[in-house]
Amino acid sequence: MSRPLVVLADPDYTYLAPMELKFLEELRGRADVEVITDGAYLREYLSSPHDIEALLISEEWFDDAVALQNVATLLVLTEDRDTDRTSSLSADYTFKYTSLNLIFNKVVSSCPRLRDDESTGVACVLLFHSPVGGAGTTTAAIAVASCLRGAYRRVLYVDAECVQTFGWRLRGARPAPPEMVRAMQRQPRDAYESVRPHIATDCFDYLPPLRSSLMASGVEPSFFARLVESARVSGDYDYIVVDTGSELSPEVVELIGLADRVVVMVGQDEASRHKLACFLANIDGLDADTYRFVCNRYVPAAGDVQPSPEGLPVQLDGFVERSDEIDRMDVLQLGEVAGFRRLAHGLE
Repeated sequence: MSRPLVVLADPDYTYLAPMELKFLEELRGRADVEVITDGAYLREYLSSPHDIEALLISEEWFDDAVALQNVATLLVLTEDRDTDRTSSLSADYTFKYTSLNLIFNKVVSSCPRLRDDESTGVACVLLFHSPVGGAGTTTAAIAVASCLRGAYRRVLYVDAECVQTFGWRLRGARPAPPEMVRAMQRQPRDAYESVRPHIATDCFDYLPPLRSSLMASGVEPSFFARLVESARVSGDYDYIVVDTGSELSPEVVELIGLADRVVVMVGQDEASRHKLACFLANIDGLDADTYRFVCNRYVPAAGDVQPSPEGLPVQLDGFVERSDEIDRMDVLQLGEVAGFRRLAHGLE
């Protein structure tokens, strides 16, 4: 089978040069990349049929001649920030001066043939935890999942708490159906495959919430570790976002051991500092590459976030400023909050 073809067409080579380099470096020979900067040559090229995996074309060159081509993914590069428009050719209008990473991820997410099986076969697990109840851990986890999906990453959100209450954040989220609960009760070896038919989608994929607590539903907390283990190697996702409660149970410790990044949400009051100190006292081998300490609902005038006693090896890695608007935001709006975007970017 021939390699997939990516065509980049724009009259400005200085614009296309970094894009060409990005595709060549990231695809590493898995596809042919052709750059066209001459309008006359483009018209000649489009006069005969080609099988094109991805065509990224300047809006000024986009016309019905593209209809002759077998194009799997068509991106029209426009200088207009308003990209909400339709085309008879099912084109995806994209602001041409947006992030190059975003454009690349957008193309790859739409073209399975361009994905690197070695790099995307194992998902990155992001675990969110807080020793402080009410620190906004669920909001932060959902916001980061939204940010990552907005960057065209494939994301699965899993709430591993005893009582799962995230449903109010999602549009029309329905509780887990009885078949899914029964599958979870059986503790199958491939936990992901057992619940895969029931995965729901909003902005990102998520495991539907249970109607009752884990205990009342007859589901062992250890199920979620099996789920993460099997889902991460399924090839279906780039990221798995795991939301845990404030209790440092053996099952949560097991999930922490599976995580590539652990985001610990902290507060600024004395009780939060004390609980953070207790949490740190129970963590062996605090790895700066794995752990991220983030202050949610940060108020600059409220003081520092350093835990007591003094000398614990913690440095605040980020913050999200307090805003009364956040509680009224939907999933897509959460993904636009600057603090959450910074956090998501730092976790990639």
